[in-house]
Amino acid sequence: DDRVWINVLFRLLDKPVVRTITLCLNEQNPYTYRFEENNLKPYSTDYVNKGYLQLPAIPDTMGLYADAWHFKGKIFLLQDEHCFSSAGSLISMCPFSDQLINVGNSTGWFAGFGVMPWVYCLPHSKILYWVEPLLDFTRVRQPKDLFHNDLKLPVEKNFQQHVDHFRNKGKLYTEDYLFTKDPVFRKAMARD
Repeated sequence: DDRVWINVLFRLLDKPVVRTITLCLNEQNPYTYRFEENNLKPYSTDYVNKGYLQLPAIPDTMGLYADAWHFKGKIFLLQDEHCFSSAGSLISMCPFSDQLINVGNSTGWFAGFGVMPWVYCLPHSKILYWVEPLLDFTRVRQPKDLFHNDLKLPVEKNFQQHVDHFRNKGKLYTEDYLFTKDPVFRKAMARD
């Protein structure tokens, strides 16, 4: 969860991470009452003209712990299509830090800070769908930026690498698999 990666990351980093987060509520969100903000204002850009209320955007500095190690090297965050929720918050830290490098492929999920995905099921067809009542509009310049899936080191897997991944389900974290077959791990190690 968020507490775990924050506790680990802010003992490792060499300097604080400074960011200003822009969060917007879907006006149709039945739980907007949870945000005790009286000064919500409509949010609009060239591609969003209605439907979202912006929470006050305030600078947010994530400082280091008093007993931080001040690690000077790069910290590689491996990501794939299974990163969402708190992992989505973690990988969304990368644009704000020169020390954090995300490696892998796009999640295909909405990542970002404070995102609250809710999954629903249609009663008769049992089709699942999900909504994002709170979205992170931080550094969003065009619609695709809402996913917060920009990678510093993208890795496009080929067909054989996907097959190897599924054939080795129980061995994905063995030394042999990581160093010989995992393209994301190998790219991160090549950059070390």
